[in-house]
Amino acid sequence: MRRLRLKTVWASALVFLVCAAGADARTRLSVNQSGYCYSPRIAYDSSGNIHVCWVDAYSDYSGDIYYSRYSAGADEWSTPINVSNSGRVASESMMLNGVGVDDSQRFYVAWGERGNGVFLRSLSGDSWSGVEHVASYGDADYVRMAADGSGNVFIIWFTWGSREVFSRAKVGGNWEGVRRLSDGNEMAKFPAISVNNGLVAAVFTETIADYQMMYCQRGTGFNASWTSPQAVYSEYPMAAQHPYVQVDSSGTPHVVWVRVDQEDTGNVVGYSWRSGSWFTAPINLNSWTYNHWPFMAEQNNIVHILWQEGSYYGGSLYYRSGWGNDLSGIYYVADSDGAMHMDLAVDPQGALGFVWTSSGVTYFGTASGGGGGGGGGGGGGPAPPPPPPNEPPRADFNFQPQTGFAPLEAEFDGTASRDPDGRVVQWHWQFGDGEQGSGGRVFHTFQTQGVFQVKLTVVDDRGLTDSIVKPIETLGIHPPLNVRWETFVDESVFMTRYVTEVAWDRNPENDRYDIVMYRIFRKNEGESGGWKFIAETTADVFQYRDTDVSGRDLYAYSITAVDSAGHESRLGAQGGGSSSENAPSGRIRPETGTGFRSRILKRN
Repeated sequence: MRRLRLKTVWASALVFLVCAAGADARTRLSVNQSGYCYSPRIAYDSSGNIHVCWVDAYSDYSGDIYYSRYSAGADEWSTPINVSNSGRVASESMMLNGVGVDDSQRFYVAWGERGNGVFLRSLSGDSWSGVEHVASYGDADYVRMAADGSGNVFIIWFTWGSREVFSRAKVGGNWEGVRRLSDGNEMAKFPAISVNNGLVAAVFTETIADYQMMYCQRGTGFNASWTSPQAVYSEYPMAAQHPYVQVDSSGTPHVVWVRVDQEDTGNVVGYSWRSGSWFTAPINLNSWTYNHWPFMAEQNNIVHILWQEGSYYGGSLYYRSGWGNDLSGIYYVADSDGAMHMDLAVDPQGALGFVWTSSGVTYFGTASGGGGGGGGGGGGGPAPPPPPPNEPPRADFNFQPQTGFAPLEAEFDGTASRDPDGRVVQWHWQFGDGEQGSGGRVFHTFQTQGVFQVKLTVVDDRGLTDSIVKPIETLGIHPPLNVRWETFVDESVFMTRYVTEVAWDRNPENDRYDIVMYRIFRKNEGESGGWKFIAETTADVFQYRDTDVSGRDLYAYSITAVDSAGHESRLGAQGGGSSSENAPSGRIRPETGTGFRSRILKRN
């Protein structure tokens, strides 16, 4: 088995794990089995071994859980392996797996699968258990779990469609039933769960006026009851996002979340802990910027709080350590720029381990615990870098289908647009046919064939814009070229009649289609009414004789081309079928049994 080597370098104040090459303070864990990784999770066992899981995505709707372990004794990482082996690990939130370790050094990972529900697997030594199907919820999302020292497992998730939070526990080796924690009449999401010192604590957001953070708890006994959820700190019109909970070694719950202002023009990471009968008023851990996904880890009553600051799709990682009001300063996680998702854990000596994804790659790095609270390490890490100047967004979009026959309905998805230091808030579409639209995802129908230049303009949360133009071609069978006709007068001994010879040329634009026939239409130019179908020819015939003509200068002709799939070119081509030229009459054209004494030449 190939293994990844790494070395550790200790400094007096801050400790970082560096690659064997010594040029970077982060270690790459994923080897891009499929191309894009997200949702990394980390746990230490009591021997200092590091367990990391992440999602390796095959598409927006498929993927698997991959796992790698750092052996403290061998000082090396194992080659990542596929743990789920289903290909169905995916969710709307892209945050769908949780991990834990018990006192027997058994490692657990829980995850969600699109259309399948919630699953659990464990690792003891080098042996993986079978996959346990925890719950059959087709749209289970944001799966989190916690394990206590005895190996009791507590799992929580929400359903994307109905926005309800559920939990299930395995206590003493036996599964409890699935329980709904949220109010069925409200919308709930983003759950988290923690267990320590005999207490299981859970948080999630629920729509009380706006999304607010709810808290409930239970004991670790089999079928122990959950308390009724209550709002930790109601502050409408401010909203709560991305809550997280951590129970410390003394049984005190700590919570962090993103506090969002009414206009959603900025947010801040809030922190609170339970004091007496309820939680304290929140402390702001940083300034009002744009923050996401705060996480916590605890050891010996020192709480470590990690968050991402910047764009939702890539920012920098910062952390603080301590307990309650006694917190360290803000420290920057080295080489974490561009981080999208992240997690942290504490090793047996109190050093912090971080995992994050950047540009679809999973990385690992370490630092000593920050100061504050009387312990946790030396603190004093590098100062956070100054905030960069506002950058414009970067417009991008995809569309399906790539082409097709008109009328063509296409879906345009502009959510691939990104803002490096904020978020995109507006999408404006110009479809190249005179129509416009707005929104991240839109549908538009192109009524005619042609190449249309579709333009997307995006606006970020600070008013800067960017545009991109992409062509879409709508297909259509082209009409034949040079449609023309001649009307002859038959003045034989027995009768006088009119006969029209219609001719056309092959259109080379149709060479990419399988043309199988031509259809001939005519209309009386002096009467109301549309085109009337009169005949058809095979694809290798480019003329037709119309013997059902009652007089001169009465009819116009139009020819359509038809392919093997039944697609047909438009009628009234080449000037709409009107006559444009009259040839002089009087020329005699000999035919078998008849002579034509006059003709009229017209071109459609």
